[in-house]
Amino acid sequence: MNMLQSVSNQSFTKKFVLTALLLTSWIGPLVPLAHAASSDTSLLKTWVAGKNDVKTEQYEIPVMEEEKKPVKTMKLDITAYSSAVDECDDSPFLTADGSVVRDGIVATNVLPFGTKLRIPSHFGDKVFEVRDRMNPRYSYRMDLWVENKQVARQWGIKRNITVEIIEMGNGKKSWDQWKGRMKEMQMVGKYGPTALKEEPVKKEDA
Repeated sequence: MNMLQSVSNQSFTKKFVLTALLLTSWIGPLVPLAHAASSDTSLLKTWVAGKNDVKTEQYEIPVMEEEKKPVKTMKLDITAYSSAVDECDDSPFLTADGSVVRDGIVATNVLPFGTKLRIPSHFGDKVFEVRDRMNPRYSYRMDLWVENKQVARQWGIKRNITVEIIEMGNGKKSWDQWKGRMKEMQMVGKYGPTALKEEPVKKEDA
């Protein structure tokens, strides 16, 4: 009985060792490659699987885009405005630099046009862009464009808010885009982009 048990144990040990060797020969080449992949930031890796019969596969390794660090921070009072004649002028949908209003546009007198910024305390990583100006009497203040007066009133005024400047603008205006398009500019400025409707296509006479 003991002899049979010994033979059985030897057989099991041999099978275990053989299986371990096979697994080592197959997994072995993957270990250094997996380690290299975890420490490298390139997008594509080639992992070798197998020993005699070499197979290659490509795996996409995501690379996180580095968040832009602010080049400057400042404290501003922040209000909100909408495209209403009594809040702007007779072209409320056009900004002071010739852009069409949209979500993410801000007005301020203390930064050049094209400046990109964040307001992390209220909007996280959302990026705003300076495309409009305020009344000259407002110095250290910023106005956020919103869709309607109700939203602007709900916002109110937020005092002494940290603003992160991530890219300083060059001050360039956008009025050149309206050259030869005076009628369109007037329509958009007064009623917004939806005022421009495509003219119906004229059917050719049969």
